[in-house]
Amino acid sequence: MSDKKYKIIYIEDDLVDQMIFVRYAKTDDFPYHYLVAGSVKTARQLLQTEQVDAAVIDYFLGDGIALDLFADLANTPIIVVTGIGDEGIAVSAMKSGAYDYLVKDVEGNYLKTLPLIIEKAMQHKSAERELKKYRERLEELVQIRTIELKQEVNERRRIEQKFRSVVEQSGDGIILSNDHGDIFEWNQSAERITGLKRSEVLGQKMWDMQFQLVLPERQTPEIYQEIKVVHLEALASHQLPRAYQLNEVTIQRHDGTRRIIQEVAFPIETDQGFMVGSIIRDITEHKQTEQTLWYAARCDSLTGLPNRLMFTESLVQAIQRTHQEKSYRFALLFINLNRFNLVNDSLGYLVGDKMLMVVANRLQQYIQLHDVLARLASDEFAILMHLDPNFEPLDEIKKIVERIKTELMQPIQLTEQHQVFTTANIGIALSRGQYQRPEEILRDANIAMYQAKARGRGEYKVFEGNFQPAATDHLRLESELWLAILRHEFELYYQPVVGFNSDGACQLVSLEALVRWQHPEKGLLSPGKFVLAAEEADLIAFIDKWVLQTACAQVKHWRSRRHRIGIGVNMSVSMLRQPDILELIAEVLKNTGLPAEALYVEITENAALKDLDLSIAAFKKLNDMGIKITLDDFGIGHTSLDHLKNLPLRTLKIDKSFVANIGHEAKNEAIIAAIIDLAHRLDLTVIAEGVETEEQLLFLYVHHCDGFQGYLFSKPLPAAEVPEFLEHVSKIKFFYK
Repeated sequence: MSDKKYKIIYIEDDLVDQMIFVRYAKTDDFPYHYLVAGSVKTARQLLQTEQVDAAVIDYFLGDGIALDLFADLANTPIIVVTGIGDEGIAVSAMKSGAYDYLVKDVEGNYLKTLPLIIEKAMQHKSAERELKKYRERLEELVQIRTIELKQEVNERRRIEQKFRSVVEQSGDGIILSNDHGDIFEWNQSAERITGLKRSEVLGQKMWDMQFQLVLPERQTPEIYQEIKVVHLEALASHQLPRAYQLNEVTIQRHDGTRRIIQEVAFPIETDQGFMVGSIIRDITEHKQTEQTLWYAARCDSLTGLPNRLMFTESLVQAIQRTHQEKSYRFALLFINLNRFNLVNDSLGYLVGDKMLMVVANRLQQYIQLHDVLARLASDEFAILMHLDPNFEPLDEIKKIVERIKTELMQPIQLTEQHQVFTTANIGIALSRGQYQRPEEILRDANIAMYQAKARGRGEYKVFEGNFQPAATDHLRLESELWLAILRHEFELYYQPVVGFNSDGACQLVSLEALVRWQHPEKGLLSPGKFVLAAEEADLIAFIDKWVLQTACAQVKHWRSRRHRIGIGVNMSVSMLRQPDILELIAEVLKNTGLPAEALYVEITENAALKDLDLSIAAFKKLNDMGIKITLDDFGIGHTSLDHLKNLPLRTLKIDKSFVANIGHEAKNEAIIAAIIDLAHRLDLTVIAEGVETEEQLLFLYVHHCDGFQGYLFSKPLPAAEVPEFLEHVSKIKFFYK
């Protein structure tokens, strides 16, 4: 195969697949001249001027299908290319005259088998051509009665020797039988494929030979009679049944190995009578490759469960069934694991994979025989439940959901040192025939899952139609957030935190950086409008990084102008989970020149409690760097005194909901006083948020609150307005000073 002895035409309308082919064809592994056409029309134009030896055609072309070119490629071996799942179409093409077919894959690996198939095709074509010549010559000899008998015999022997050479050189098994069904030709490839020696089968009936190869479990008198009748009817009518002309069958050889055989049979009419020719090919490896590709395309490599593609195919069948059977109903359970990203980030992907496998095994226990459990994404599973028409569907579904919730709450032993607990949010969509496409019910179940997530971890929700507009708006918001990051649409505002010196003069303690989104249509948006969507879309860490870098650089600029101020930066749990968080903060401080003691990392009480172990570990490392930790929105969470003692904090910020009720609720005021006293006993600084009235300020000041933040002093300011505030903050006076 070193010289380019054949010319191949490759017909494919997809430019990417054309490029993959051309790249492969230019390598030494493809020893042929080649032409490329992108349509039926272009192929026909080329074939008018170019003579090709073989054709490789994608079944679906932009202006037709491969079958449209079969007439233009008469007597030329054709290899049809199909996608995964189109094998039935490929077999149909072979019945229409194609020599073989290939199953296309994304990487183009299927092209590696193309040279071998082309070589076999050319050998097959050569064998057919020689066989045709042989028949034609035999007929010619019969018609020419004037040639002396001796010359006729010698000529026939010469032709038979040549035919024998061609037959023996073929990689396919070649079998010939006469009009009585007796085998008189059996080449070496037939021996190799079937394991039957030439000496064993010559003179044997075709049906006896075939019955020897039938799988043991099918070797019954009825099967033998069925095979024999097919042959006898073909011999009597001189016509072969269509199924007999192209057939695939699994055989078992004498050594016990099983192989998949493809057989093509054809009638031969000669002056000496009717014959049957058969060409057999071992396609076992070909079928195994197909099965491997099928599995890889439809099954999750980690858990072995069906993946999104295979699950979608099951949904298509279920939806079709709802339109055919009025009583049939099914449900889709969309399951999203909680805490999976934490396990991955903190313990590594191998441990995370183990967690997924444990969850998959647990879910498998709660599905019926015909239900389908699939893994759709990293921490997302789905169950297709076929519902019993004799029971109320929601009752049946809720029983399964409660069992799943209970099972998932059981501890998972991932390593000798690490045992984790997880929960899942489950969205449920029920089909009663209203869906037309699988993506519709997947969308609704996903919407319900997010509704369940909004209720809290471990919750589930059944889809209701009025969810959809809100969910659509939510998805649009996530897309706009991606664009906002790329277009630099975020801005920082700064709200002062002030205190008072012994003379009653106001002085600046620090600034808090507050992100705003300058939306191109909705104007300036506060964090409450987009932070939740950013967290769910895994974008919050990107935003946190930008805030950190921008705020530190800005405050360093102000400090260079003799304003000795600190900066508070809000940080999400997602940001704290970043494996390089400490390196990132250190790099920002180094690049901006801001000292570590000027940076306050603020995290809300609820966020810190979501993963207390992570918070404690991260806070200690930040504290060791000299960075101050502030617990924001204190009082609305459920921090125990023990947790408060263990967290390496510098500051507590009393939530504005408490401050707003000063002067209205005595119990509320008592709680504030207790918080301030407790914080001071723990050597913590206390800042009150949302201070808007002098009455609130007076109460807090009297109870020794250390700092104050709110509209009474200043609203959040754009960077351009901060210097003016810094110049005049010391002039702020209140009536009781």
